[in-house]
Amino acid sequence: TTAQLSYQEFSPEIDLDANTLEKFYQNNAANYEIPERIKASILFFLADEDKNKDSESSEVKEQANRSANQAAQNFAYDLYNRAIDRDSSTFKELVTGAGLKLTTIEPYTLNQIADRELPEDLLNSAFALSDAKYYSDPYPINGGYAVLVYEGRIAPELPAFDSVAKQV
Repeated sequence: TTAQLSYQEFSPEIDLDANTLEKFYQNNAANYEIPERIKASILFFLADEDKNKDSESSEVKEQANRSANQAAQNFAYDLYNRAIDRDSSTFKELVTGAGLKLTTIEPYTLNQIADRELPEDLLNSAFALSDAKYYSDPYPINGGYAVLVYEGRIAPELPAFDSVAKQV
């Protein structure tokens, strides 16, 4: 004789009380931990192709891209050469003087880099930054270049059981 099982009729009932779920959560806490996250902003140095709107040649686009790269390189070099602190008024003046705006990036983990629109190498570079060296090298982006500005790290944390109870 062979045992037969009908999947249509099979409906197991799993009735776990909250204490059992919470104990499982505590025993497997590492599976629910949120890894270290990076807090950062970005400065965009966009290629200004508007100067020569009439010409759509690749040469014009290439020149605009080179100008954006040069502006980003000069900005990063200025930060380095003058040893400008991130939270200083000099940094703020340099940003506004260059017509730039710091755009905040949602904090991210190493695992979330591939899901972002920004280049992976740019986002990866933040994990090598610190309060002492808080800006990345310029990286090419669609339409120009970008410099990442490190703002800190969010330590790994274990969310409260209530916030992940449905996952458990």
